[in-house]
Parts: sequence; C-alpha cells; structure tokens
Amino acid sequence: MAKVAFFNFSYTDTHKIFSVGKNSFIRLKFKLNTKELKKRRILNLKENNNIISLVKENGEIEYYPDLLNIQIEFYGKNNVVELHEPLSTFSNCRIILQDNSSVKILKQQEHQIANLYIFARYSTGINISIGENCSINQLNIEATRSKDLICQIGNNCMISSDTMLRLHDAHTIYDVNTKLPLNKPSKGIVIGDNCWISQFVKILKDVEIPASSIIGIGSIVTKSFEKENTIIAGIPAKIVRENIAWDRLNVFSYEENLMRNELNV
Repeated sequence: MAKVAFFNFSYTDTHKIFSVGKNSFIRLKFKLNTKELKKRRILNLKENNNIISLVKENGEIEYYPDLLNIQIEFYGKNNVVELHEPLSTFSNCRIILQDNSSVKILKQQEHQIANLYIFARYSTGINISIGENCSINQLNIEATRSKDLICQIGNNCMISSDTMLRLHDAHTIYDVNTKLPLNKPSKGIVIGDNCWISQFVKILKDVEIPASSIIGIGSIVTKSFEKENTIIAGIPAKIVRENIAWDRLNVFSYEENLMRNELNV
C-alpha cells in the first residue's frame, strides 16, 4: 500500500509553517509579508472582540488603523481602544489591556502625548479616558491585576515627566482581627479639566483632583480635594495656596504678554 503524504499549514505571529509527514520530518518556515501580518492580526482581534478605532478629523471612523507611535497589546477579549486624529501628536506610547477594558483618547490638536504607558494586564473592567488638548511628557497609568476601576483625565491638562497614576495598591493591607482588606480601591482616579501635574508626582487610588489645580513637584497625593484653583503639594499632599490659575507660558513670557496687553489698553 502506498504511503499517503500528510500536509499541514500552521502560523506563528510572523511566519507561515508548512509541514510534510505526520511527524513533521520536513518543515518549511516562510516569513509573512506586511500585508499578511496585518490581515492575520486583524482577524485575531476580531475573533476576540478587541476593537481599535480611529476617529478622523472629518468624523469618519477607521477600524484597525496602522499605528506607528502607539503600541497596543491585547491579552484577552472584549477590549476597545478609541483614538482621535491627528496621530502625529502621539510618540512612544504603549497600551496593554486584558479583558473587558477600554481606553479613549480625544483630539490633541496643539500638544503632544509622549511616553504614555497604560498597564492593565491581568485586569478586567478598566476604563481610561484622556480629554482634549492635553499634553503628556511621561505618564504611567498602573492598573495591573485589578478590576472595575476608572481613570479619567479632563480637558486641557498638562502632565509632566516621571508621573504616575496608581489605581490600586500592589499588595493587600488587612485587619489583624477580621482578616478583611483595608485598602481595596472603590472607584479609581479622576482629574478635572485644566490641571497641571508637575514632575515626579504620584497620585494614588480613589483620588479626585478638582479642575484648575496644580500638583506641586514630587508630591504624593493620597486623598481627594474639592476646592478648585488651588496648589496641592507635599507628602502627603495638602492645599498650600488658594485662588490661583496657571498658564503654559513660562513666567517671563507671560509677564511680557501681560505688560504688552496693559499698554494696549
């Protein structure tokens, strides 16, 4: 009896593998071209109900666009990432989601979103949003191994380098007698419109920052505040000045503009 040849095709993320024989004693590996790679990636995303959408400036929506400066990784199902043009405002960003989570970044017309790292691996129900016209120099949003939490950043916010929003503690603190946890987060982090988050700032779980706040350099914010137009600073952070506002101009340029405007009046 003649032997029947056995052929099989399989895939890795980057290669197509052709095997001959039941024991795969002949195995050929072909590198997929760019078009095939994208096709297989989109197919995998759709099978797991993971959606990437780009809202264009004319209002049209493009699904699964080519992204050069944003790395998006899904390790589970039912995730949504919504971005808005122009994509040129993004630089060296990375988003990692596990299950049932979302990231929404609105239009950034004037400023850049750079070195934004969103980590929600081994998590479910994490919902993150960044408002319009924000600037980010370097921000880590840490939501690994957590569930059902939000992180909201309002419009016109300015976030400096080496900053962190930690939606939960990495480990459990519990009562000695009852054994019940004492540090379980209840909601996440909310930052209002027009906030300036200075360098080296860390904002911890369940904190709400009101609109038009300044968080001083190196501060660790452990509780929520309600009053707008304040400077919040220190470890732990507290209100150190009230009735303030801020401008993106440095103080010398701002003062020159102010004097020029007064002369024109």
